Amino acid sequence: SEDGYILRFKFVDNPPHDFGVGFRFDSQDMISVLLRLGLNSNRINGFKADISTKLGGNQWLKANFSYGRLLYPKINLEYIFRNSELDAYDMDDLVMNMKFLQHKFRLYLSENYSRRISVGAGIEADFLSPRKVMYLRHDASHEDYKYVNTLGSFAYLHYDNLDKAVFANRGIAGKVNFTWKDILFDSNGKKRMNYGSVVFGFEGYVPIIEDRLVFVPKLYGSLLFGKGSVDGISD
Repeated sequence: SEDGYILRFKFVDNPPHDFGVGFRFDSQDMISVLLRLGLNSNRINGFKADISTKLGGNQWLKANFSYGRLLYPKINLEYIFRNSELDAYDMDDLVMNMKFLQHKFRLYLSENYSRRISVGAGIEADFLSPRKVMYLRHDASHEDYKYVNTLGSFAYLHYDNLDKAVFANRGIAGKVNFTWKDILFDSNGKKRMNYGSVVFGFEGYVPIIEDRLVFVPKLYGSLLFGKGSVDGISD
C-alpha cells in the first residue's frame, strides 16, 4: 500500500545450557560412554562451564571454567584427568606396558577470530603417577618412577572451516600446539630443565560421492627440543 508496511521481528532466546551423551565402540576400550554438560555454553559473554568425560576403558575427565567479555580475551581455568594405559614399542617389539594417572591444571587466555581461528597461551602444571609398569624385555630400562611432575607454559593456534562440527563433509582443519617445560623432576631426584615440544596436525574433508562418501587425508607430526634429557632422549 501507499503507507508501506510494518515489519516486526520476534527474537526467542536459545537455552543457555546443553547436554550430550554418546557411545563409542573400538577394539581397545570395547564400549565407552561419552558425556558432556555445558553451562551457559550458548552465551557469548560472562561465565561458562564445560564438563566432559569418558566412562569405560582409559577414562578421562575435562572441566573448563571461563569468563569473557566481548572486547577482551577469555580467561580459562582448566582441569584434565586421565586414567590411561600406554604401550611402548621398539620397532615392532613391545618393550613396556604402563598404566598411569594424570592430573593437569591450566590457566590461560584465549581468543577467537572470525569463528575459524582460535589462539591461546598460558601456564600449566602436570602431575603423572604410574600405577603399574610392566617390562617385557630384559634390556629395557627399569627405573621405578613413582611420579613425574612438570611446570611450564604452552600456546596453541587452531584453524578450521569445516561445514559441520561433527561428521564434516568438506573443509580443512589444522592445529599447532607449543609446550615449554621449565621444570621437570621425578621421584628419583632427577631434575631436567628446558624441554619443549611442537605438535602439528592437519586434516581435510573432500566429498567423493556428494556427501555420502568423504575422503579424509590426515597428517600429524611432532618436534622435541631443549637441554637435558627426557625419557632417554638427550640434547
